[in-house]
Amino acid sequence: MKKLILILLTIGFTSSAQTKPSSKYLTKLFKNSIEQNDKKRISTFSNPWVINNIDSAYYKLDTLKVYNYKNVETEFCEYIGWTFYKKNLFILNKAHHCNEPPTNSVTNKENWYEVKFVENEKKLILQFYNLEKRLSQFEVLSIQESDSKMTLILLRKK
Repeated sequence: MKKLILILLTIGFTSSAQTKPSSKYLTKLFKNSIEQNDKKRISTFSNPWVINNIDSAYYKLDTLKVYNYKNVETEFCEYIGWTFYKKNLFILNKAHHCNEPPTNSVTNKENWYEVKFVENEKKLILQFYNLEKRLSQFEVLSIQESDSKMTLILLRKK
């Protein structure tokens, strides 16, 4: 009996670190990451979800790790940021922070995205639309939580 309890506790603790992807839960995470102080202007520096973009990794890799840091600045010299301003709308920006002066891309209509969720019992797919056209889609492989950050593991779909 003690072994059964120990096994159940171990499974419970390990599953709390990684959450099964669902559109409802991911929508909640995106919504909770919104930190826009001014209703008339959107700041792309306000709690973005970031992807390491060294050597254009965001555009080349099939599997991406997307991070949302809790009170910690990103550790990447070059990154792509998704700054949510509504639960399913974000601005994509490119940043370079290790050289002086640090640079950040200027946003235009090509950088404004809508996320649509396609979910079935096995998969959660994120589809990114810009100007009513689907530009990319990713399968959500996992959502990992720690004290300092949230991590989405995404697989690029063709």
